[in-house]
Amino acid sequence: MEVFLSEEPMVVRITGIIGYSPVIQNMPQNYNILNRLVPITFQGSWWWGQADFYQYYDLKNAAEDPSVDLTTYDLPVLEEHMYHVIRGKDTYMLIELK
Repeated sequence: MEVFLSEEPMVVRITGIIGYSPVIQNMPQNYNILNRLVPITFQGSWWWGQADFYQYYDLKNAAEDPSVDLTTYDLPVLEEHMYHVIRGKDTYMLIELK
């Protein structure tokens, strides 16, 4: 997004979870142990999942500020897709995974 191209630091928060990959979801029920062995790595509540997001998209000006809870802010929707909603205003960005 154009917002991340500026030099101004952005406070980014990721919430939600994408769930298991289709490969794990489509496994037969007798392989149920895989649900416990294979973690869902891309999720907002897990720090390593957020670090993967920042590195994958090469977001150099994105920072996380734990003192700011962006889920309580009334941020306008910038983009909405099947798997995520991006809300933001000024230097705040909230990415909600579905």
